Amino acid sequence: MRMVNWGMFERRNKLHGSSSLERKINDAREEFNREYKLHPAYHDCLVGNRKIGALLYNTVDMDIMTFDAPFGSEIVLGDLVVVDGLHWLVTEMRFPDKITVHGKIEQCNRQIAWQNPKTGEIIRRWCTADKPYYRNLEFTREVTVSNREFKIQVQFDEETSLIDIDKRFMFEVIDGKPKVYKVTSVDVLTTTYEELDRGFITWNVTQDLYDEDVDNVELGICDYKPSTSPLPPPPHHLAAQVLGNDTMRSGGPAAEYVVDYDKSKIVGTVVPHWRVVDDGGIDSLKLADEGEKCTVSVQYAALEDAGKAFTIEFSDENGLVATCTKTVRVVGWY
Repeated sequence: MRMVNWGMFERRNKLHGSSSLERKINDAREEFNREYKLHPAYHDCLVGNRKIGALLYNTVDMDIMTFDAPFGSEIVLGDLVVVDGLHWLVTEMRFPDKITVHGKIEQCNRQIAWQNPKTGEIIRRWCTADKPYYRNLEFTREVTVSNREFKIQVQFDEETSLIDIDKRFMFEVIDGKPKVYKVTSVDVLTTTYEELDRGFITWNVTQDLYDEDVDNVELGICDYKPSTSPLPPPPHHLAAQVLGNDTMRSGGPAAEYVVDYDKSKIVGTVVPHWRVVDDGGIDSLKLADEGEKCTVSVQYAALEDAGKAFTIEFSDENGLVATCTKTVRVVGWY
């Protein structure tokens, strides 16, 4: 009579979990990871410098979506998620979620800028700004003051956490006239989590008066104080180039391409993004986005691929580094 190896049986039984519930949870996670990239709602997202796949679902509000990402994806409340070049703020997360990372994102509709009072550095952050509502107009002898109010939601970090009541921002310039707003309330308590040290901040702002003596229209900064040291060149003028081979063999090893720019002149965070802007009719072309570098390969296909060319593009989602491209020609083995 053959003896049953109960030890091996127990090890196999616990391979996906030590209990029936744990095994069901692990099986559900694996099923999602296998299938979600085939779902019509699948999108490639950038969270910081990390590329994360997620399912994005529309809601009744055009500027709000919910999402599901694989369990363990590093997405937390207050993160900025870049989808097809647009910025979204994570404003809700479901805790705990044992199968996926589930939450809600709201579309950012503008960047706001201000100056750090200690360093003089110009800070820019993406935010959501609710449509204003009108209460009334107060007529005085000197000027008409509109009581337009906005609710601003912005990522919690070491810079935004310093903003307090009476801080002034320049949101727009209409017909040459700057529109300035002042913070009237700050809510950090209800939208941040102390254990995570993450989240977002809500500011209420109301329209204020433009002061031509201290407000810099060109930079869009209120209460601007000129720096005593030379300022770096405008970030959107910072040149860059893609470095790598000009040719690639069909069916050969993957080639690596990197972006080169002067990192000492960057003020802010670069969010790299690579893509193929012209595949030259090469169906087997594959590109893997890896932050400030990418890898490209061309699988061995028909001989007519030799001589064809494709173009890869590097861009910065935050607009600090200029977009640049490189054209690569496919060559044969002989």
